[in-house]
Amino acid sequence: MTFVVFAGNPGVTAADLALFLGLDGIDTPRADLLIQVAAARVARYLRLDPTADLPDGTAGPVLSAAGRGYTNPTSVTAQMAGPFQMSGGTGGVYLTADERRDLRQLRGSGAFSVDLLPGYPDAQFTDDAS
Repeated sequence: MTFVVFAGNPGVTAADLALFLGLDGIDTPRADLLIQVAAARVARYLRLDPTADLPDGTAGPVLSAAGRGYTNPTSVTAQMAGPFQMSGGTGGVYLTADERRDLRQLRGSGAFSVDLLPGYPDAQFTDDAS
């Protein structure tokens, strides 16, 4: 089964994810899929074309998001051994608030300027009443 979520180069590999997680071995197809999903989330957040390569500075959020999906696929947030209680989260690969904040710095503020007097080269305004 081929499942492509992100067609560009995410800038990280399954070997990078294994190193990031401190694992000696890794399920490469599963890791590649999670990296693609994480890269797609980053690309969507940055409003990038999903066929374009991710820019520098995105490896951390991609590895973190893919790592969460790899190590905790059911998103368990609490667990008890005695009465066998277990709480779960929403699941899936997601970006945290800190990761989104870091990515916002790459995306920029989105501020822009508008020329209110197009066609007027450096107009000098004076008080004509004097």
